Amino acid sequence: MAAYDAGDYGKARHIWKPLAETGDVSAQRGMGKMYSKGQGVDRDFTAAHKWYRPAAEKGDAESQYRLAVGYAYGLGVKKDEAAAATWLKKAATNGQKRAQKSLAKAYEDGLFGLPRDPAQAKYWYDKANSGS
Repeated sequence: MAAYDAGDYGKARHIWKPLAETGDVSAQRGMGKMYSKGQGVDRDFTAAHKWYRPAAEKGDAESQYRLAVGYAYGLGVKKDEAAAATWLKKAATNGQKRAQKSLAKAYEDGLFGLPRDPAQAKYWYDKANSGS
């Protein structure tokens, strides 16, 4: 993380890639982030998805949120609102604040195939704005 935070993306990739390949969730998330932002590598949403997916499947909330965004907008994968809603719910349940706000908005406006549900919208807005 120190190399990444310092902007030494080549070093971060050199450290993270072998760890990510052996299943390290933090390294998988880091690789996904580098590809989605084009940091030290060409921007490639398909490659980002490849790295976020296994971390998300292991319960990493940030990776779950990133998959939801990918599915919502068709970034690196075919646009799929049902998949976006599924990953958004997982990320929100796991405490990812942006996912909680996005899920609240989805329930407020009936997005991603979800019904308009003011009670669910309020629940997720409250959750997003709480300290937990």
